[in-house]
Amino acid sequence: MFKKNPRNQIPTTVDEAAEMLIGDLLTFHLDNLTTLNEKELDQLHEAIRTYIADEFKLWSGNDQLLSSCLKEAGGESDNFDPSKIILNKIKSKLMDTYGIIIIT
Repeated sequence: MFKKNPRNQIPTTVDEAAEMLIGDLLTFHLDNLTTLNEKELDQLHEAIRTYIADEFKLWSGNDQLLSSCLKEAGGESDNFDPSKIILNKIKSKLMDTYGIIIIT
């Protein structure tokens, strides 16, 4: 499932970043994320984009994650927003596993 990475480890791929953030969320938040429409997802993105960029050092040296985001975007650099790509990956991963809860 989604494993929680130590906070001193910076993700280098979109999948790693998404899984790290998912690991920090409560079940309530995971459930809410799966029901967001595109407008609500955009609003959430606006609220957390700076956090994601800062947390993962997107614009200050994490070139591997930036490259992974660009690859995930299909190489399109117009309106390139890595934090939005990561948020979309989170929702995608949650939609793929929706309804599965593992309690450890």
